[in-house]
Amino acid sequence: MSISVGGVNLLDTALNTELRVMVLEKIIDRLIAVAPPGTLTQPMLDEIRKECVSSMKRKYPQAGIQSG
Repeated sequence: MSISVGGVNLLDTALNTELRVMVLEKIIDRLIAVAPPGTLTQPMLDEIRKECVSSMKRKYPQAGIQSG
């Protein structure tokens, strides 16, 4: 069963998005592994995550997005 909104299959879109994010995560993991130490630190990653959550909260204020 799939849900379509405005001609967009939400299940397909969600799965495709998850795959694309997973690929990007793997690429970033490999780049971090070969980068010089200190190029990207855990505090830097935490700050990026906070910035992204803040951006999502502004973009979707009614969604009740919480930091996790």
